[in-house]
Amino acid sequence: MRKKIGQIVLVVIVMGFCAVKGWAVDNQLTPAEKKAGFVSIFNGRDLTGWDGDPRLWSVKEGVIRGQTTLTKPALVNTFCSWKGGELKNFILKIKFRIQNGNSGIQYRSQDKGDWRVHGYQAEVENKQGGFLYHEGGRGWMVNVGDIMVVKRDKKDKVEKKVVGKIADVKELIKAGYYKDKDWNEYVITCRGNHIVHMLNGFQTIEMIDDDPKGRAMKGILALQIHVGLPMLVEFKDIRVRHLPDHFGMAKRLFNGEDLGDWTLSDEKLKETWSVKDGMMVNKGRPIGYIRTKADYTNYILRLQFRHQGKGNGGVLLRMVGPDKVWPRSIEAQGQFGSAGDIWNIDEFPMKADQSRTSGRHTVKMHKTNEKPGQWNQYEITMDKGYLELKVNELVQNTATDCWETPGKICLQSEGSPMEFRNLVLIPIIKAKYHVAIIQAAGYLPDTKPPEGTNAITHATTKVVNTYIITSAFVDQLAAKGIEVQVIDYSACDDLKCLYPTENNGKKQVVDVVVFAGPAENSKQQKKILELFPQLEEVVKRSPHIICTSIVPAWYPGTKGQEACTYSDNCFKKAGAKTVRGISLLTPREDNPGVSKENMEKVLNKFADDLISAMQ
Repeated sequence: MRKKIGQIVLVVIVMGFCAVKGWAVDNQLTPAEKKAGFVSIFNGRDLTGWDGDPRLWSVKEGVIRGQTTLTKPALVNTFCSWKGGELKNFILKIKFRIQNGNSGIQYRSQDKGDWRVHGYQAEVENKQGGFLYHEGGRGWMVNVGDIMVVKRDKKDKVEKKVVGKIADVKELIKAGYYKDKDWNEYVITCRGNHIVHMLNGFQTIEMIDDDPKGRAMKGILALQIHVGLPMLVEFKDIRVRHLPDHFGMAKRLFNGEDLGDWTLSDEKLKETWSVKDGMMVNKGRPIGYIRTKADYTNYILRLQFRHQGKGNGGVLLRMVGPDKVWPRSIEAQGQFGSAGDIWNIDEFPMKADQSRTSGRHTVKMHKTNEKPGQWNQYEITMDKGYLELKVNELVQNTATDCWETPGKICLQSEGSPMEFRNLVLIPIIKAKYHVAIIQAAGYLPDTKPPEGTNAITHATTKVVNTYIITSAFVDQLAAKGIEVQVIDYSACDDLKCLYPTENNGKKQVVDVVVFAGPAENSKQQKKILELFPQLEEVVKRSPHIICTSIVPAWYPGTKGQEACTYSDNCFKKAGAKTVRGISLLTPREDNPGVSKENMEKVLNKFADDLISAMQ
């Protein structure tokens, strides 16, 4: 009898060990996740590294459990927060299961104390999961199936505009994108002001948050229990991959209304390309392409494409030189069944896997994962010399040593009808820029905007000098997520002052020189203009410097613009890369000047141009 009891006890112990081992396996990284740089932030055993109301949060059977009852209710929305740091740019993978009630996954959020959290929330509920909410902030944000741009209108109110469809809700439901009362997996990606939700492999929302006052660029991760009736929610397999801090502000390359930002490679294509229901529609003939007017160097490009038959097409990257069939570029293949292949056009410098390359053609790594007759997602990364082609979230191809040069992005017309939509570009830029301000005669302390005052607002209500205009420009860069260190060289007599020696003995790097002038009289103006001939030496020492000129038009007639033209010519002669000069009619006590909206628009465009040039 004792022997039999001992055997039973042994079996129970073994079963318990296996169960615990199974829970641990549930919360471990796969080899692919380890290789990709993911880290696990839940150990599967206890709440080490997490903090929530112990009455409501616990770990059972390898999962974080949030539970309320009639005797243990949640009187307000309450959260269990990860204490391992903040999330900025990242990919979060997390599995959840909810039996009843309402919950959510907070990210880039703020700790308000007493287990209260405000910020972005990926909705968790047994209804239409996958949408985006802003807890304690702007409320509802993006519904399932939508791509949205959020910004401020002229009255400084939040404007939420649906600019396209990322998916058809009925088709998502039909495909079973959500599993009721079962385990589901979120994959949430944040890069700069761009956010994407994936649920069980289906994209549910996409957002470009252009609201600098309301958005969050970093913050904590937390799990929610919603106030209300008794509920139970569970989480496991929580993994994070931290991404670099080099993402700029995302922008739409196609506005969904017209082709104003694009150019045809040939006038014969006038009837080939058109806009319909927010899509770029391509008839396929004659052969050619449509391209961006602007150049782009380093970026992530996201777009959706759909074939109207078994035809051909593609996306050309870093296209340079004259328009022709086909121009010098790298082609991300769009032919039916071949998305993810690479074609090298006109000997564009690059290296691909030789085992998959024949001539100019490099076939994809895996079998086609396209969805015939449906929308397919292309995500293309061009980061210096590295190229990555991802089709429907699967990496299908890579290349290295690609020529890093500014170039157009083109969509091909190559024999059969195709449709494109939701073209979004996320710039890849430096995390920090050193901006030197060179000013003709310095500035008085009382001409600076007061601490915490918006420079543009100050400029349109007070007498303005060039320092305030420059401050407004730097504010615009900061609003776009560009970290700027300002080096102020007021009344600099020699441009050698741009290269002081730091404590480590190295010469300081300057990325941008803002020549703030001319000043209030011709003597001061002459002083700053005398510095321009030295630009050749500056450019020689720092070949990647970008020189700009911000010139307020304080003088009658066109003198301000003349100064812009003069400085631009000096920059070009020196070999520097000039963005452009700005001439602003700025306000004085006896001159109302321009409106805040107009000044903001001009400086915003200038900042965009500069960011594009700095890629």
